Amino acid sequence: MHKSAKFALIDLGSSTVKLNVYEYETKNVFHKDVRTVNMAENFYPKLLITEEAMERVLAVLKRYKKYLEGEKIENIKLVTTGIARKAKNSDLLVKKIKEILNWNLEIISGEKEAELFYLGVTNDFSPDLRLAAINVGGGSTEVTIGTRDSINKRYSFPIGVSKLNEQFLQVDPPTDAMIEEMFSAINEVMEFEDNNEYTPDVLIHTGGELDYMEITKHPLEESFLSPSHPKQITKSKFLEKYNEIKKMPKSRLYEFMPQNPKWMDGAVACTAIALAIADKLGVNLIVPSNKNLNDGLLLKYAEEEISL
Repeated sequence: MHKSAKFALIDLGSSTVKLNVYEYETKNVFHKDVRTVNMAENFYPKLLITEEAMERVLAVLKRYKKYLEGEKIENIKLVTTGIARKAKNSDLLVKKIKEILNWNLEIISGEKEAELFYLGVTNDFSPDLRLAAINVGGGSTEVTIGTRDSINKRYSFPIGVSKLNEQFLQVDPPTDAMIEEMFSAINEVMEFEDNNEYTPDVLIHTGGELDYMEITKHPLEESFLSPSHPKQITKSKFLEKYNEIKKMPKSRLYEFMPQNPKWMDGAVACTAIALAIADKLGVNLIVPSNKNLNDGLLLKYAEEEISL
């Protein structure tokens, strides 16, 4: 790939599709876009991606293809993770994308996803900090603990935003009883090894959480732990703001993000997972992050040929 070229990374997740277009030489983001598709909707218990979910995915990918063709960007990497790994019909999704868009979809293994995600999130933190990076998806949550330069422990829990929304948050806004049941379910699933050596100093809450906390007016403070993570929040202040957010109807939450309102469907469940993890790990400082799997992919693939 020529050094002056742009290239695109597309991450097809359980809840969203993320497009990032980079300038090859500088690695700067030229264009980014996030669309909510909720591929995990009605996925359980049959472990099948529904026809409706596939159509939503394809509609977004068609939109991206039109944009990329207009920009004459031919170097594209399309990957997917959790739900597609579990789905009994993931081969159908791969086939449809190939037939309709002529793109190859790579289903990334759980181990590779954890490594790439952690690399992208932590690469500019101080090497002596003990870190826990969390990646909350639609059907699962990954927690990776270590330092900037090494991973000490990985956890994957079978609980995510779509699962919690479907099982516990049926009323808008949810009742206190629903919230309590949801937290009980999260805590029942999540178990960490009791190892003081790996107790994190910081919890990095990834996947657009910096944008989310800024637009919802969380009481963020300046952070100097990482150049790409300019803000931080204490767990107590995070909890205080959560107690406001959980009482808001969806119509109010949608007002915070009019360009992609359905993203806010995960606000209550996602924050509950993050708070539960912080409690379990004994972490009091949370760093919200806009970093995600794509940032790890960028670091890995920027020096390689990217082609369909």
